Amino acid sequence: MRNETDATPEFADANGPEIEGRSSMDAVLEFMSGKEARLDYLQIAQNGEWQASTKIRPTDNAEDIDFESISTAGVSLEVFYRLSDGSHAFIGFRCPDETNGSPSEFIESVYRAITNSSGGSPRDALLAASIAASGMTDTYTERDIDRVVAMVVDYWTELPTKVIWRPGESAPSAATLRSKLGEAPQLLTNDKNPISLEIDFGAPGLWIGLEVSRQNGLEYQLDDTKVAEVLGLLGTE
Repeated sequence: MRNETDATPEFADANGPEIEGRSSMDAVLEFMSGKEARLDYLQIAQNGEWQASTKIRPTDNAEDIDFESISTAGVSLEVFYRLSDGSHAFIGFRCPDETNGSPSEFIESVYRAITNSSGGSPRDALLAASIAASGMTDTYTERDIDRVVAMVVDYWTELPTKVIWRPGESAPSAATLRSKLGEAPQLLTNDKNPISLEIDFGAPGLWIGLEVSRQNGLEYQLDDTKVAEVLGLLGTE
């Protein structure tokens, strides 16, 4: 869930593993595939207003979707997956200013590609978006990590976020992360939506979010085991 504002890194743990600035996208995609990522839905938002997003299901008939009504400015697309452990993961794209067509055509191309009988995997989504954006296959697939952010899904502007890592810093341990997120208690427990670590890949706008919470009744609670799994993906290639 990207908004357009940046933030200063909140902390780095000198005792954590060292992470270099190379993209660990392959490790992230393999993690999602290993958890049998299954396409759940897509959502479209303007200017980062994800609570007002338009959701599209894979079972929706593409011919019934009014892609032409999608705004031409400030539009982003997120593709949500359900993992085998029940967690959500998502891949987000800020629709490029200059594409092979309009933002509506970009979104329609991605939607049609990943909802066909064989094209719904996370890698397929990145490939479809790359081709739709530039006609090339590596627009989104060859990217370096820009930062990692703790956030509540769909609540970028309403609830606090924390930048927890940037290139050149050491990764926080799960314990240190929990301690620091205590400054923003909604990132430890909330009754709104799952807590995720979002891996931002810089320009062009691309991000991958991995849920690091578990649901307990009506609450979502930070899960240290899931945190450790995600932080373990950020080592050098």
